[in-house]
Amino acid sequence: MTPVTPRRPVVGGGRFRQDPPSYTWPLPLPDPTVQWVPQSWTRTVACGDFFHAVRMRADIGAPALQLLGDNAGAVLAHDTIRAWWVLLPPGPAEPGLWAPGIRLLRPGTPIAVPPPHTTTRRDVRWVVPPERGFTSLEQLRAALDGKPSRHSAGLPHRPPLKAARPQR
Repeated sequence: MTPVTPRRPVVGGGRFRQDPPSYTWPLPLPDPTVQWVPQSWTRTVACGDFFHAVRMRADIGAPALQLLGDNAGAVLAHDTIRAWWVLLPPGPAEPGLWAPGIRLLRPGTPIAVPPPHTTTRRDVRWVVPPERGFTSLEQLRAALDGKPSRHSAGLPHRPPLKAARPQR
């Protein structure tokens, strides 16, 4: 037996129409570990709630990402200001300056987080998608020191944009 969709009369006529299908909103994410990632527009998320973040210049982040290889977790980039954010798992972390151009952000620092499919904008974008999880603090420190990890296969990424000099 086939299920029957309830019908109701249309005002001003004797015909019947079917009710529209019901939808649930918001749609759940397939992976519950990335519930903090928005699905349709960029929003700000505070460091320390779901993750910690290390901010670095793009010219430092690209080689570190190459050294991390398969061990790289979620990485955000902003091409206009030439900054990258490597996301670390939540937990105790000491904020402060690591080296020139590298800084562990304080808890509560807002970070713009785009939808997971945003990988090609000049604004904030994902270099490594959030489904990859987080980068461990020890592996990130080793990569920033220039020591390759055991599984450095290298991830495809877009190098930072070079500023065009005006012609004279």
